[in-house]
Amino acid sequence: MPSSMALTATGNPQNAYDTGTIISKELKALGFNLDYAPDLDVNANPANPVIGIRSYSDDGATVAEYAKQFTQAMMSNNIIATGKHFPGHGDTATDSHTGLPQVNKTKDELESTDLVPFKQAVQDGTEMIMSAHIQYPNIESGTYTSIKDGSQVYLPSTLSQTMITDILRNEL
Repeated sequence: MPSSMALTATGNPQNAYDTGTIISKELKALGFNLDYAPDLDVNANPANPVIGIRSYSDDGATVAEYAKQFTQAMMSNNIIATGKHFPGHGDTATDSHTGLPQVNKTKDELESTDLVPFKQAVQDGTEMIMSAHIQYPNIESGTYTSIKDGSQVYLPSTLSQTMITDILRNEL
């Protein structure tokens, strides 16, 4: 399948729906009931080493629309779609598979960009959200001591009650 960014370049959200239909039918035929897609990240940092063409766009509303189409296709074929990487991996400069990224956005900044697709996904009934292992020190001030070098590290979203419980579960 074409990348998410390629689908958006067509200017037709129906292509995201068609892609979701094909992938969900293939998954169903193989006995799967879950896909770790779509990517809801707003690709705000051109130097991002991991998201890139996996994102639909650098605009939150566009990401929300294309992801909604993909997710609706998945749901119509009884495949659980997973919106990822909450609260947003599109503005990082570090690959979270190899390091611990930090994004210095405020909550207001996050709400106006990165959270737009997640809010839409929750409203549309997306059944699963995957969290991102990213530090947001302007939102989560809790720290822990790194076992690697003893330094203080901000709690990443994955371990943050503020991010997972307060924002994702209670607000969105």
